[in-house]
This record gives sequence, C-alpha cells and structure tokens, in this order.
Amino acid sequence: MYCRCPSVSNAADGQVRSRCENRGVNTKIARVGKSNRRRVGAWLVLALLLFVPGCAGSDGSGSGDERPQRTAGSKKAGQDPADGRNAGRGESGRDGAAGAAKGGGEPGEPAVAALLEKLKVSAEVEKGYDRDLFYHWQVLDGCDVRDRVLARQDRRNGPCGADSGRWYSAYDGERTSDPGDFDVDHMVPLAEAWASGARRWPEARRDDFANDLRPYSLIAVSASSNRSKSDQDPAEWMPDNTDFACRYVARWIAVKFRWSLSVDAREKGFLEDTLSGCRPADLRIRDTIARVS
Repeated sequence: MYCRCPSVSNAADGQVRSRCENRGVNTKIARVGKSNRRRVGAWLVLALLLFVPGCAGSDGSGSGDERPQRTAGSKKAGQDPADGRNAGRGESGRDGAAGAAKGGGEPGEPAVAALLEKLKVSAEVEKGYDRDLFYHWQVLDGCDVRDRVLARQDRRNGPCGADSGRWYSAYDGERTSDPGDFDVDHMVPLAEAWASGARRWPEARRDDFANDLRPYSLIAVSASSNRSKSDQDPAEWMPDNTDFACRYVARWIAVKFRWSLSVDAREKGFLEDTLSGCRPADLRIRDTIARVS
C-alpha cells in the first residue's frame, strides 16, 4: 500500500521526485546541482515533516526499523541466569547441599554450612574407647597408608616411602625434609570419632575410617602440633596457623559429614561462629563429599 506524499519539482537546477512507502520514506533526488544539494535536502526534510507526519506507517507507530525495547525479562549479554560466569554460584548437588557457605562457591562445591546443618547434634559418649579398636596403618600395594599420605604431600613428589623430601605442616607452618619429624594426623581424631558415633560401628568400618585416604581425612603435620591437638575438637583446639583456621573447620565438617558423625552443642556453636567469619574462598571443599554407607 502506498500513501501519497507531496512532490517538489524544479528546485534549484534539478528536479525532485518523492515516493512514500508503507514503512518508510524513500526520496530520490536527481539532477540537483552540486552547489545546491544541501539547501534542497533541507527543504525536502522540512516539507516532509510539515505535510506528511502520518506517512511513516499505516498505524503511525514509526519506522519499521525501530528496535523493540527490552523488557524486564530480556537477557543481557553476560547476565543470562544460565550463564555460569554471572549466575549465582552454588552447589551442583553432589552431596545434596545447595548454595555455598557465605552465599556462594564454585560450581560443584559442597556448601560447608549446609553440611554442618546436616550433622546430628548429640552429646559425646567416650566410654569404652581404645585406640587399638581402630587398626592402622594398613598396607596397600606394598606401601602403608602413613607413607602414602606423606608421599602425596611431598613437595618434591618423591616415591611412597621416601626417606627424604619436602613437607609443610599446615597446623603451624613448620617445614622439614625428614619424614620422621612429621605425624600423620586424623583430621577427626579416633577418640572423637568414637565418642561421636563410631562406637556403634563394626570393626571393618572403624578400620576403614582409620585408613581413609579420601581427601581431608588424613594430613601430615609436625609431630608437635599433632600431639598438641591430641583428641580435641575445634572448640577445644585450633591450629596455631590462623591462616589455616577456616580450612581446618571446613575439613573437620566434611569428614564428620562423610562418616555420619555427630557434633555436640558446644562444638557446633564454635563451628558456626568460625564459619561466619570466613571468606567463601577459604571454605571450598573441592572434592566429592558422599556419605560412607
């Protein structure tokens, strides 16, 4: 459909023809003197504005090239809710916990605060504990569990059972090249595990706990820091290395969750208080934390 627009002719030394279409104005100027083109163009624009305001479209809504405005639901580059770079990051559900402590964490990371909430709160029962009820260290493929832990923390990447290397104690910052200077500590001590539920376990499960090579269960540290810790929970003892404090409680919670161990009320309160002062980056548990059946 065409609408009729005024024509301008004999302007300056040329002729002008105008044609309007249903979704725009297409004006063709021919044979216009070079020196007068700007003047003719100005007259044409003025004529169109004055005489054909409704010619842009049949509904008067404007040019067909007008772009639709974004609505509240429109996606913007980099802000797509499905875009992992800017979306709220949370736990993917490997351990059933959603979100992350302090409100965020990397995809796939379990939420430490959520893991803590899943732990049963119960008074500890220490009666009947004996260290010999947890057999360790088991030998796997010719190398016992203690030496395997030392090997994976050796900064020189020496073989299992090496008599020298380079080790760092996260509890107190001590360093050594002699593996005899270090102990392999159970993150959750055997006595603590017993009092928190392991007393009801069969022997095989207790042995599995004592030799658990999954992340966070065992750590090589200076002998002095390990003996200072003894069998105390975080409400009673924390590492001298304060930079490791948040990671320490995160790992403590992860191990207790993995083995379905309980926390007592004082212990839980201390863990919650500590988590509240931690940066999310220090609470990252990057490995799968699945409950041991």
